[in-house]
Amino acid sequence: MKKLIWGSIFAAVVAFFIWAQVSGDQWLADFNAERTAAATAFYEKGLEQGKVQNQQACMDDAVKQIAQDLEATTAIDAGHYLRGCWSAATASEGFCADVPAYNEEATNDEKEWARFACYDLNARSDGCRLLMRQKQLFCKQ
Repeated sequence: MKKLIWGSIFAAVVAFFIWAQVSGDQWLADFNAERTAAATAFYEKGLEQGKVQNQQACMDDAVKQIAQDLEATTAIDAGHYLRGCWSAATASEGFCADVPAYNEEATNDEKEWARFACYDLNARSDGCRLLMRQKQLFCKQ
């Protein structure tokens, strides 16, 4: 009886790995295509909104997007939206004031700035901190 149980478990594990090998590549290709399409759509949406907004309004919109949904893909989509929006938006006075200099490796001061900026916006998700990093990079340019 033990041999039958262990044999069944082994067969199930082998079947799972075969299934993962066969369908895994297609799943990844589908996922990548979906994310590429989403990135383009959010960038274009941001581009359209940026034509009628300033930089701060773009940032506010992106923060609202991540506040509504805490999924990682939402933060990524909001980042694409923000890049598109900023590329067409008018300048906001003082938008880059008090933004720390961007470094490839974030310093503790930069992390603290992002954390407190998100607290001030009542957006405490990790996505907000990623948007703040994006703001740092934007203000560096």
